[in-house]
Amino acid sequence: MTVGLLYADEMRGFYKSYVMLALWVGLPALTIAIHFLQPLIEPAMRDWSLSYVVSITIAGIGGPLASVSLSASIVSERNQKVYELFLIRPVRRSSLILAKFAATYTCLVVATVISLASGMVIDSWLGAPFESLWNEIVTSVVVTLSAMAMACAGAVLIGMFVSSVALASIVSIFGGEILILVPMLPNYFDPSADPVPLAIVSGLVITSLFLVLTIYLFNHRQI
Repeated sequence: MTVGLLYADEMRGFYKSYVMLALWVGLPALTIAIHFLQPLIEPAMRDWSLSYVVSITIAGIGGPLASVSLSASIVSERNQKVYELFLIRPVRRSSLILAKFAATYTCLVVATVISLASGMVIDSWLGAPFESLWNEIVTSVVVTLSAMAMACAGAVLIGMFVSSVALASIVSIFGGEILILVPMLPNYFDPSADPVPLAIVSGLVITSLFLVLTIYLFNHRQI
């Protein structure tokens, strides 16, 4: 069974789940709500575009929510001996890991695109300059997707080696919140700094490290 078939099977399960429904419907709805609540949340945020605020919201809520769902589902499937049924067939363990990660991340990308598109439409309607708006959108997308990739890869690692659903969920929440801050570190020290280079590097390196470590350990342990 190839990664593609496993990925398609995972996608069928994820897009029917309440978590993904909340991401695809809830986050765009939250985008619109933020537009009306933005001046009340913090006066300093009035100078921020809605697209930038949305990117922070997606990374801060969508990433941890999806990572909790991912790690909890992996623990649940392990406890139910689901992977034993897969592994009696000619299925690579790495394929199971990559399919889980890719399916969850795809759902997050869809939620991100829908939400940021909603924010961009509202920003344009409010008269934000297209050039500066587009630059912010690109930055927001890179930072958000990088943060969520790390959170999902960390969730896969947690789910494969924690036996308790509750513990996996707690660790995923705290771990995800820490990881999503990594691409945004330059802005904490210098608000004018460009977070894109660090976001790309950290996203690729940390995500790859987590996935490679998970696959290596999973290949050398007994189910």
